[in-house]
Amino acid sequence: MTAPPVSRAGATLAGRLGNALAACLDPWLPRACALCEGVLRQPDAGLCRHCRLALPGRLRPRCARCGLGLPPGATPVPPDHAIPAPSACPACQDRSLAYDAVCVLADYAPPLDRLVGALKFRGDMALAGALGRELAPRLRRLTIPPPLLVPVPLSDERLRERGYDQAQGIARALGRAAALPVRAALRRTRATLAQSSLPLARRQANLRDAFALTPGGPALPPHVGLVDDVMTTGATLDAAARVLREAGAARITVVVAARTP
Repeated sequence: MTAPPVSRAGATLAGRLGNALAACLDPWLPRACALCEGVLRQPDAGLCRHCRLALPGRLRPRCARCGLGLPPGATPVPPDHAIPAPSACPACQDRSLAYDAVCVLADYAPPLDRLVGALKFRGDMALAGALGRELAPRLRRLTIPPPLLVPVPLSDERLRERGYDQAQGIARALGRAAALPVRAALRRTRATLAQSSLPLARRQANLRDAFALTPGGPALPPHVGLVDDVMTTGATLDAAARVLREAGAARITVVVAARTP
């Protein structure tokens, strides 16, 4: 007997229930490295030590404002036990950005791109937990860590299609690991085209008035951490940060799992 076909709405609901169950069970499940699947010696980590050390650009000198790698000879990012150096690239010194700093786990390159892609396009929300746990030590070592995390939201249409929000998943895992509150303070006012499909000249226009503050929420603290999965040109994060700044956030730190080199 052939099973009846599953509707798109049913599949979306099942996906949401599965993701919700995974999020509830995540703190109690045995830990395995998200890349090699080896048993983790540190239960609060997302990657084993070997895979963490192999992350692309993990210790690369980076611009403190845009997160891009700095040229050879620049002040390197210190080891994990130290505070990152607050150096900026020449392009950012006179650049108008709505955010003040960027906290990056590693470059969007193999093998991290595979992990992020599985989360973003296949809905493997367990990977959101791994990325959030790996970002937590980076966030705690900042000179001024944010007291509140705000994920960059998907549009309602995209959320219905996917059934999950990868940035929200990373933010929640990061909040648990770093003992920080997470608030859905932003909403998408309309669906936008995928930024990766547009030339640079059209990306800002695509995001114009695409974000708004979620109504009815409490006032924002002076410092907010804006969380997303990947940072490419920074246009999406800049548009979201402008809304947070207009709502009273005096300092905004972007927190992303991966930065395109």
